[in-house]
Amino acid sequence: MTVHTSAVETNVRLLTHDVATIREHVPEWDELDDRARLEALRTVPPEHVDRSRNTTCVGLHEWIVNGLSGQSVPELSEVAIGTGTTAAEADTALASEVARTVVATVEPNAPSVFVAAFFGSEEANGVDITEAGVYAGDWLLNHATFGAKSKDSQNTLTIEISLTFNAA
Repeated sequence: MTVHTSAVETNVRLLTHDVATIREHVPEWDELDDRARLEALRTVPPEHVDRSRNTTCVGLHEWIVNGLSGQSVPELSEVAIGTGTTAAEADTALASEVARTVVATVEPNAPSVFVAAFFGSEEANGVDITEAGVYAGDWLLNHATFGAKSKDSQNTLTIEISLTFNAA
Protein backbone atom coordinates (compact mmCIF):
# COMPACT_ATOMS: atom_id res chain seq x y z
CA MET A 1 0.00 0.00 0.00
CA THR A 2 1.27 3.46 -0.88
CA VAL A 3 0.22 6.44 1.18
CA HIS A 4 0.60 9.87 -0.40
CA THR A 5 0.51 13.03 1.63
CA SER A 6 0.67 16.47 0.14
CA ALA A 7 1.54 18.10 3.39
CA VAL A 8 2.04 17.70 7.07
CA GLU A 9 1.10 21.05 8.52
CA THR A 10 2.61 21.75 11.89
CA ASN A 11 1.66 24.66 14.05
CA VAL A 12 3.40 25.38 17.32
CA ARG A 13 2.49 27.76 20.14
CA LEU A 14 4.81 28.84 22.94
CA LEU A 15 2.92 30.26 25.93
CA THR A 16 4.21 31.72 29.17
CA HIS A 17 2.14 32.29 32.29
CA ASP A 18 3.04 34.38 35.33
CA VAL A 19 3.20 32.14 38.42
CA ALA A 20 1.49 34.71 40.69
CA THR A 21 -1.41 35.02 38.23
CA ILE A 22 -1.69 31.24 37.99
CA ARG A 23 -1.95 30.90 41.76
CA GLU A 24 -4.68 33.57 41.86
CA HIS A 25 -6.76 31.58 39.34
CA VAL A 26 -5.79 28.07 40.48
CA PRO A 27 -5.24 27.92 44.28
CA GLU A 28 -4.40 24.17 44.18
CA TRP A 29 -1.68 24.76 41.55
CA ASP A 30 1.21 23.36 43.61
CA GLU A 31 -0.56 20.02 44.13
CA LEU A 32 -1.31 19.37 40.44
CA ASP A 33 0.64 17.09 38.09
CA ASP A 34 1.74 18.42 34.68
CA ARG A 35 -1.33 17.10 32.83
CA ALA A 36 -3.67 18.77 35.34
CA ARG A 37 -1.59 21.95 35.19
CA LEU A 38 -1.97 22.10 31.40
CA GLU A 39 -5.72 21.73 31.78
CA ALA A 40 -5.83 24.42 34.49
CA LEU A 41 -3.76 26.84 32.37
CA ARG A 42 -6.58 26.91 29.81
CA THR A 43 -8.45 29.10 32.33
CA VAL A 44 -5.53 31.49 32.95
CA PRO A 45 -4.68 34.32 30.55
CA PRO A 46 -1.16 33.80 29.17
CA GLU A 47 1.48 36.45 29.70
CA HIS A 48 2.97 35.82 26.26
CA VAL A 49 2.01 33.79 23.17
CA ASP A 50 4.23 33.13 20.17
CA ARG A 51 3.23 31.08 17.14
CA SER A 52 5.35 29.30 14.58
CA ARG A 53 4.81 27.17 11.52
CA ASN A 54 7.64 24.77 11.67
CA THR A 55 9.63 22.16 9.86
CA THR A 56 8.72 18.49 9.90
CA CYS A 57 11.90 16.49 10.19
CA VAL A 58 13.06 13.35 8.42
CA GLY A 59 12.49 11.57 11.75
CA LEU A 60 8.74 12.12 11.38
CA HIS A 61 8.75 10.64 7.90
CA GLU A 62 10.75 7.59 9.05
CA TRP A 63 8.53 7.19 12.12
CA ILE A 64 5.36 7.19 9.98
CA VAL A 65 6.77 4.80 7.37
CA ASN A 66 8.03 2.39 10.04
CA GLY A 67 4.69 2.49 11.86
CA LEU A 68 2.71 1.92 8.65
CA SER A 69 4.93 -1.02 7.72
CA GLY A 70 4.18 -2.76 11.01
CA GLN A 71 7.44 -2.01 12.77
CA SER A 72 7.38 -1.04 16.40
CA VAL A 73 7.71 2.73 16.86
CA PRO A 74 8.00 4.67 20.12
CA GLU A 75 5.15 6.85 21.32
CA LEU A 76 5.36 10.64 21.28
CA SER A 77 7.47 10.96 24.38
CA GLU A 78 9.20 14.29 25.00
CA VAL A 79 9.31 17.94 24.05
CA ALA A 80 12.63 19.75 24.08
CA ILE A 81 13.38 23.48 24.09
CA GLY A 82 16.57 25.29 23.24
CA THR A 83 18.35 28.39 22.04
CA GLY A 84 18.99 27.56 18.37
CA THR A 85 17.74 29.83 15.61
CA THR A 86 17.43 27.60 12.53
CA ALA A 87 15.38 24.51 11.69
CA ALA A 88 15.79 22.12 8.75
CA GLU A 89 14.11 18.92 7.55
CA ALA A 90 17.37 16.99 8.06
CA ASP A 91 17.58 17.94 11.76
CA THR A 92 17.87 14.99 14.16
CA ALA A 93 18.16 17.15 17.29
CA LEU A 94 17.58 20.72 18.35
CA ALA A 95 20.46 23.05 17.55
CA SER A 96 21.12 23.91 21.19
CA GLU A 97 18.87 22.02 23.61
CA VAL A 98 18.58 23.38 27.17
CA ALA A 99 15.72 21.33 28.64
CA ARG A 100 13.45 18.39 27.89
CA THR A 101 10.25 17.17 29.52
CA VAL A 102 7.78 14.35 29.01
CA VAL A 103 4.75 14.94 26.83
CA ALA A 104 1.87 15.77 29.18
CA THR A 105 -0.95 15.20 26.71
CA VAL A 106 -1.53 13.68 23.28
CA GLU A 107 -4.97 14.29 21.80
CA PRO A 108 -5.74 12.63 18.45
CA ASN A 109 -8.48 14.27 16.39
CA ALA A 110 -8.15 13.02 12.79
CA PRO A 111 -6.53 14.28 10.64
CA SER A 112 -4.57 15.97 13.44
CA VAL A 113 -2.80 15.14 16.65
CA PHE A 114 -2.28 17.71 19.41
CA VAL A 115 0.76 17.39 21.70
CA ALA A 116 1.49 19.57 24.72
CA ALA A 117 4.26 19.76 27.30
CA PHE A 118 4.80 21.87 30.37
CA PHE A 119 7.96 23.41 31.80
CA GLY A 120 7.50 24.62 35.38
CA SER A 121 8.85 27.74 37.04
CA GLU A 122 11.92 25.81 38.22
CA GLU A 123 12.94 24.57 34.73
CA ALA A 124 15.04 26.16 31.95
CA ASN A 125 15.59 29.44 33.78
CA GLY A 126 18.01 32.13 32.69
CA VAL A 127 17.88 31.42 28.95
CA ASP A 128 16.10 32.91 25.96
CA ILE A 129 14.03 30.10 24.43
CA THR A 130 14.08 30.19 20.62
CA GLU A 131 13.38 26.60 19.51
CA ALA A 132 11.22 23.58 20.33
CA GLY A 133 10.64 20.09 19.01
CA VAL A 134 8.73 16.91 19.82
CA TYR A 135 10.44 13.54 20.07
CA ALA A 136 9.27 9.95 19.73
CA GLY A 137 12.07 8.06 21.42
CA ASP A 138 15.26 9.25 19.72
CA TRP A 139 13.44 10.63 16.66
CA LEU A 140 13.01 14.40 16.39
CA LEU A 141 9.67 14.73 14.59
CA ASN A 142 9.40 18.49 14.20
CA HIS A 143 11.47 21.60 14.85
CA ALA A 144 10.17 25.14 15.33
CA THR A 145 11.97 28.41 15.94
CA PHE A 146 10.60 31.52 17.63
CA GLY A 147 11.61 35.02 18.55
CA ALA A 148 13.55 34.87 21.84
CA LYS A 149 11.43 34.48 24.98
CA SER A 150 13.20 34.83 28.33
CA LYS A 151 12.37 32.13 30.86
CA ASP A 152 12.77 32.68 34.59
CA SER A 153 11.40 31.40 37.90
CA GLN A 154 8.46 33.82 37.75
CA ASN A 155 6.85 32.08 34.77
CA THR A 156 5.97 28.72 33.29
CA LEU A 157 6.31 27.66 29.68
CA THR A 158 3.89 25.55 27.66
CA ILE A 159 4.64 24.17 24.20
CA GLU A 160 1.63 23.13 22.09
CA ILE A 161 2.18 21.31 18.80
CA SER A 162 -0.51 20.40 16.30
CA LEU A 163 0.41 18.02 13.48
CA THR A 164 -2.17 17.92 10.67
CA PHE A 165 -1.93 15.38 7.85
CA ASN A 166 -3.51 16.30 4.49
CA ALA A 167 -4.04 13.70 1.77
CA ALA A 168 -2.86 14.35 -1.78
